[in-house]
Amino acid sequence: MPRRLRFWMIISWKKSRRVLAFFFIVFASLIILYNERDVIVAFKPREAGAIYHVPTDEKLISLTFDISWGEVQVQPVMETLQKEGVLQATFFVSAPWAKDHTDIVKKMIQTGFELGTLGNRHMNYTRLDEATLLTEIKTGEDVLKSITGQSVSLFRPPNGDFDQKVLKTASSLGLTTVLWSIDAEDWKNPGRDVITSRVLKSAKPGAIVLLHASDSAKETPEALADIIRGLKRDGYRFKTVSELISGYKDAVHTVP
Repeated sequence: MPRRLRFWMIISWKKSRRVLAFFFIVFASLIILYNERDVIVAFKPREAGAIYHVPTDEKLISLTFDISWGEVQVQPVMETLQKEGVLQATFFVSAPWAKDHTDIVKKMIQTGFELGTLGNRHMNYTRLDEATLLTEIKTGEDVLKSITGQSVSLFRPPNGDFDQKVLKTASSLGLTTVLWSIDAEDWKNPGRDVITSRVLKSAKPGAIVLLHASDSAKETPEALADIIRGLKRDGYRFKTVSELISGYKDAVHTVP
């Protein structure tokens, strides 16, 4: 065999080995990436999200109540919950209301109810700049802690108005943003039976129900008793929001 031909054959073989080695490395890397995809995703930065419900087959449900003004309706709401044996309820209250009703706030904690913050002023937080937004949410958190001596971990934006800026700000304060999957629309006072029907017909495992204990919701106390009894008949058990979302936070975050 001519020396030149043998030389080029050797060169070609070396090149082929390099090409084969390259493709082998690429192929092996792809296999490793595929096998470790769950680990890689776990370390990927997660956007802040809002919790609407929990994905579960267990018949668990959370009753939540927003309060920003008034003192007439909150008492019968609390009494109804106690009478029906449901202490696993969560109240979201605004800072001004809490400061004006420290005795009720303390009673909520003493009774065993859970507290979350509605922030400070009742307004749409997506319209605020970052500095003002931070102050509004932190004020709501600080006021509740000053009254109860306990930190809160749950935040609900007033009117359910939020965006990524709101979510990230709440998250930076260690707060979990909680919305709802069932809106009773009780503040419209459509009638006791209508409020009850809305909740019972929409009830699903892992649901979070939005109700109100402000004075504008005049029919809530009576409807509440019917709601609780109906849910019990259907086999539901009641949980605070923190109890409901425990272990499910990553699974139910929804990014707008």
